[in-house]
Amino acid sequence: MTLPLNLRASPSGPLIDIIDPDLEAAGRVVYVNNRSTQDLDLQTGSPIAPYSRLATAIFALALTGGTIVIAPGDYTAEVLPALGSQSFTFTNVDPHPNYTVGGIGFNQVQLPAISGSGGLNLIGCQALGTITLSNRLTVDSCWMQAAIVVTALDGFDTRFTSTSSIAMTAGMTLTDCELDAQAITSTAAPLCRLVDCVLATSFSYTTIPTGTLRLDARTASAFGSIAITTTNVNVIFETAATGSGQQILNTTATGALGVVDISTLGPGGSYVIQPTGNFNIDGFTAKQNGFWFDLVYDNTSSVFLGTLNYDVGAATTSMRTPQTVAYQFTRNTTLRMRYQFNRWRVEVPGSAFGNVSPIIINTAINRAIPFMAYRSFAAGGGGAADDVTIVDVGNLGFPIRVVDAWLNTLTPVVGSTCHVRTATGGGGTGLTSLMSSAAAGVTRNNDSTTRNAVAADGLILRRSDSGVAGDISMMLLRTG
Repeated sequence: MTLPLNLRASPSGPLIDIIDPDLEAAGRVVYVNNRSTQDLDLQTGSPIAPYSRLATAIFALALTGGTIVIAPGDYTAEVLPALGSQSFTFTNVDPHPNYTVGGIGFNQVQLPAISGSGGLNLIGCQALGTITLSNRLTVDSCWMQAAIVVTALDGFDTRFTSTSSIAMTAGMTLTDCELDAQAITSTAAPLCRLVDCVLATSFSYTTIPTGTLRLDARTASAFGSIAITTTNVNVIFETAATGSGQQILNTTATGALGVVDISTLGPGGSYVIQPTGNFNIDGFTAKQNGFWFDLVYDNTSSVFLGTLNYDVGAATTSMRTPQTVAYQFTRNTTLRMRYQFNRWRVEVPGSAFGNVSPIIINTAINRAIPFMAYRSFAAGGGGAADDVTIVDVGNLGFPIRVVDAWLNTLTPVVGSTCHVRTATGGGGTGLTSLMSSAAAGVTRNNDSTTRNAVAADGLILRRSDSGVAGDISMMLLRTG
């Protein structure tokens, strides 16, 4: 007489919670124990008289589908019939066993190859044979050791070993899973998502003609390497909120840095530069499409100029910028760099004028895009001239031409004037005419001479009386 299967509690709850009582009442739950010593004609598939072969259980549910509860054991010697178009669940008596490679533990279920046109759920099983389904496969707390060929795949708390591969047409979602040297392929354009997974070594992803691979923050920060073998794959690292927290610090940056090595940087990390001189960058080592990091100029005391050279060298390592020209930036600046369509792109430039200009003159077609510089200023003690800084001297960063300027006086001082110069203390070159601040209202620049400033200059508003309050607006062109 075979003892009943042990319906004991597992780490996430008892098996009885997994079995649908409606299915059980309809006779669509059967039990299998290949250690059964009962005669075959006495095996009914009940907990008391389980079938001794998986094939018998599948035949018993062939017309309806259902749940097969399996006692621990090695079932790999069986050749199973196709599951047909019905949906099946194969569950271990212990839904969350501790698997090890090879051998049979007291609570492990080892399965042979499985095929069918219906859906299949595996719970707490060790799949040693190929699984081929023209429908969805769901695995929970399993150990997958062979090829998987399915329409779609959902996985939870499952390990896909180095001997397994995944091929699907409608995408997959894996949560709390481990992938060892996985090869993932698709014949369609699926959405594949890895959530809180561990990519122990590396995996390759191939899809035809295109597809999207999404990795959450903890998956992204843990991966070893990803090989994308299809050009149009869109890889999205879902780390926008926090990034990986990794950082590379360069405290000796000066001169031509060429292609900067960021091979060890995780997605969402930072490459921080504290330069010792002017420097320029040709690009960064190639990454997966969707990879991003922050390029940070972290130095409040220097006036060194950094330049990102546009489209220099190999296409996979060089940079694209919004204006298709070299980008220049100075202290306290952060740029977001994203690798998309197999190229680096400046995605989020610093917004402060003097850090990164969004403007460039296109000399080939003699066309330029103007931009505005603005500064409001409060009244000082009055009675003496002083300066209001729009852009610090040395921080202009690129040459400009003054197109026009407007002074809006809010607190006037009789007989006073304001104008913009390239240096403090009334030094340097005047960039506007003397605009009256003797009465409230707007006074426009009436300079009849073209005024230019160079990269080492500043924009300094010189007011003849510090008691004047208001704001200054300037329309500028970048000329180089």
